[in-house]
This record gives sequence, C-alpha cells and structure tokens, in this order.
Amino acid sequence: MFLSGGIKGTSLEFVFILALELGKTVKELNEQMSTAELLHWWRYYNECPFGYFRDDIRQALNCAVSAAPHSRESLPLSSFLLFPEKEKEPTPEELAEKLHAVFGGMMNGGQR
Repeated sequence: MFLSGGIKGTSLEFVFILALELGKTVKELNEQMSTAELLHWWRYYNECPFGYFRDDIRQALNCAVSAAPHSRESLPLSSFLLFPEKEKEPTPEELAEKLHAVFGGMMNGGQR
C-alpha cells in the first residue's frame, strides 16, 4: 500500500523505525496499517520523535552530565553520540571546488 508509491512528506526510514518500534515487519505494516494511520504516526513522530537515534541522544546527554564535573572544559554532546549525524552530501559544485583546491592546476591544464 504505502511502500509502493510512498506518502508525500514521509520517508522510508520512518516506516522502518515505526516497524521496529511496533515489533512488526515493514511488510506487516504495509498490509495492516492504512495510509491515514501512518500519517497520524508521522505527525506524532514529528511532535515526539522516537527510535534508536533519540535513545542515542538521551544516553549522550546522560554521559555529558556525568562527565561534566570531572572535565576542565565543556565537552560537546556530539562527543558522546554513538551514531553521530551524517554529513550532508556535497553538491557537484562543492565537490568540484574541493577537487580544484586539492589538485589545482593538474585538472584541465589549470582551467575550470
């Protein structure tokens, strides 16, 4: 149902997170859940996120609070994340800039 065409505004990753949280397979969700119910879950998820990455943030916060009295400098929360946020993929223009910066005149005889 909702996996074949997708639902505008939701991601496939969300469907997998929801399946894990409900203890079902994605196929079971697809067969047993209406699109309307999935959209309600999506809205709820946007208000109160759940899933492994939220647990990761909670644990990182606990670690940061526990480490704070023993540290001379403030440690960023990202120091304690098990699953740090992924870096965004560079655009082709950004990639070309980086390649030009690294290889300089070796590419296209110094021309861009």
